[in-house]
Amino acid sequence: MSSKLSELFFVVNKKINNYVSLIEELYDDKSVNLIRSLYLNDPESRNALYIGFGKRIVEKSEVFLTAKPLDILSLVCMTAEFADSPTECQEVAIIIYKHLKSENPLPYIMDDHGLALAEKTLTALSFFSSAMEKRWKYKGAPSPKYYRSASKLVFMKNGLNSIADHHEKWENFLSELFI
Repeated sequence: MSSKLSELFFVVNKKINNYVSLIEELYDDKSVNLIRSLYLNDPESRNALYIGFGKRIVEKSEVFLTAKPLDILSLVCMTAEFADSPTECQEVAIIIYKHLKSENPLPYIMDDHGLALAEKTLTALSFFSSAMEKRWKYKGAPSPKYYRSASKLVFMKNGLNSIADHHEKWENFLSELFI
């Protein structure tokens, strides 16, 4: 095997191995072997497999999955039919994962700037919309509508147009699945 070919095989095999623990939680051993074989032998099937994994995660919502949360979130985001590309899904998954882990996922106009504000806004409007409403109604914070428009503008200015275009769709998609 040529060095380029073996290097490519290593990269592809490493990528499927990143998902193996999750796949093993979702499927039986025979299915895992078939999936691995399909993934390695048919590159055209990979996006369909990712979408299938995401749908399987959603279907098995009663099962507590212990694999990497970012992988789970990435695969679930791949099921969003409105997304323009797998890259958009991956970017949204990373944004949500990063800010759900943060000490305070709610955006603050005085403290958060640029992409931090946009990312926190997407996270907060997806998972904590009632908190955003309460801050606006009772504490004088900007309205959720203001935060959304600022977030969309920042995403556009930073070349993340598809996230800006689908901002409300991501909010609804994530809140429907996880709340």
